[in-house]
Amino acid sequence: MSFTSIQTKMLGPTNHRGDRVKATAMSSWDNKPKPSVTISYDYGMSAEENHRAAAMELLPKVLNKYVIHSVTLITGSCDRGYIFTPVLWSTLAKLPRPKVIIS
Repeated sequence: MSFTSIQTKMLGPTNHRGDRVKATAMSSWDNKPKPSVTISYDYGMSAEENHRAAAMELLPKVLNKYVIHSVTLITGSCDRGYIFTPVLWSTLAKLPRPKVIIS
């Protein structure tokens, strides 16, 4: 199974649990159950930091343990949370640097 991204969303409080963030691995290849984790919301962190923490918690379930340390998460937003795409550092090094224009 190949995973192309991790989608996170905010889960509101219930009578027994506080706010939480759920991260789910998105697969574009099959209809098997998608791995996911749910973590408690930490009010000492920003919203994006909470969503990133959930995505990082899910990484060991979806990536080879030897690859995890050579991956960074590229962040995007969606209607209910964030999308994190794991990208190898070696791939990022090959991308051209953007030109900065100072006026």
